[in-house]
Amino acid sequence: MPRLPRGRAAWPIYLAIAIVVVGLIIVLATRGPSNAQDSNTTTGPTVPTTIPFDIKHNARADVVPGACVPSGGRLTMSGSVMNSSQVTRRYQIVVDFTSVPGNTVLDTKIVNIASLASQQKIQWSATSNAGISNANCVIRFAQSWPTS
Repeated sequence: MPRLPRGRAAWPIYLAIAIVVVGLIIVLATRGPSNAQDSNTTTGPTVPTTIPFDIKHNARADVVPGACVPSGGRLTMSGSVMNSSQVTRRYQIVVDFTSVPGNTVLDTKIVNIASLASQQKIQWSATSNAGISNANCVIRFAQSWPTS
């Protein structure tokens, strides 16, 4: 078996070996546990990254947030919406369930109201995926369009 050098001339070799070992430890530690399942399998809630918003359809003033209530490992946000226009409209309300403090979106739900007559008011609600109970409920935006 070859012998490693000793003395001052040996330090570059030992340093190179240490760097390689530390690099391997970092690579192995960041890989996480081995998983025999399909690599495309995901766990936990999936959140859409973009939901198109058009300022000319902004209906936030028509939407009133209600309570954010935990129940059975989920959160439910409720509220009401009143069509303040003179025509029948459809509404889309996007609700985010965010971490405390609200720097991470844990889940997003979209409430669609197909038809709401002029001056009509109805109740709506959005419920998070399971496993979200200590979070904030936030209306990201609301928008509406005429139905015809």
